[in-house]
Amino acid sequence: MRRLFTAAVLALALAGVIAPAMASAAPSHTAAPVQAAALRNMPLFWHAGRADNATCGTTACANDQFVSGYTFIRNEGRLYDSQVSGTVPLRLYYSPSRGDNITCGTTACVNDQIITGGYSFVRTEGFVYPTQRPGTVPLRLYYSSSRGDNVTCGTAACVNDQAVTGGYSFVRIEGWVLP
Repeated sequence: MRRLFTAAVLALALAGVIAPAMASAAPSHTAAPVQAAALRNMPLFWHAGRADNATCGTTACANDQFVSGYTFIRNEGRLYDSQVSGTVPLRLYYSPSRGDNITCGTTACVNDQIITGGYSFVRTEGFVYPTQRPGTVPLRLYYSSSRGDNVTCGTAACVNDQAVTGGYSFVRIEGWVLP
């Protein structure tokens, strides 16, 4: 088990999901400095047995995927780790009956998952822009009815894998992320 954990940590570091520790904290008698939101990678994972894609924004999500037997595919973009003016939360939902993960940045997506999909909220993965901004790329949601799988793509490679060769259908843009 320790060997699996070490391999997962190494893969997360190589993927840029986790970073080296920051400088030591300020002494307790001084106020902590205000920090700007940092950007985090959005790794895409695949589980062949479940036929499920999972796009993450947090280390917790990535760890969940590694422990559950998912394989890292690529980074789909970068999102903010905390709220920045003009951004909205990118939320992770999961359906145990379908074995499907989905990340939602729009109200329509959230409503689809909670009202009709039987999904449960897991966590906020980060923050994305709801509309295009200079230097951003769309985070596109695709769905496969044959697999019962949702996937959010920020790269042309992901779009090709899902829409061109995987038979997935475009649903909507869930937000805008940095490449």
